[in-house]
Amino acid sequence: MDSDSSFSNDSGQASASHCFPAATFPIMVTYDKNAAKEIDRSYQTSEIINQRLRTLDAISLRRGESVLDVGCGTGLLLEMMAGMVGDSGRVTGLDFSADMLEFAQARCEGLAQTNLLQGSVENLDLDPNQFD
Repeated sequence: MDSDSSFSNDSGQASASHCFPAATFPIMVTYDKNAAKEIDRSYQTSEIINQRLRTLDAISLRRGESVLDVGCGTGLLLEMMAGMVGDSGRVTGLDFSADMLEFAQARCEGLAQTNLLQGSVENLDLDPNQFD
């Protein structure tokens, strides 16, 4: 972004990424059902699937572990993590968008080790020590 690049945040205030503190940027992008559907579709390309697989390899989850997926979206990674931690583990998915969580709920139906929460990580009321 060059020094003349800017955008308007929710308050209509113009800002540029390298000139203003983060607080002047939009805090949260929201997604409706149509956006959630399009994101879910686009995240099933081979490139994004490979990215998820590399992520799973890097975090090396084991059976019985508890993990928090912040910004879980439509639950594609969440579902895979649930398989890795198994029935004795727990995967909590957090997303701000109810429409994204609706996709995640459908995707993870029948996976008792999954728990979905709507909200922001900034206001999360969970004990961080409950996650591995």
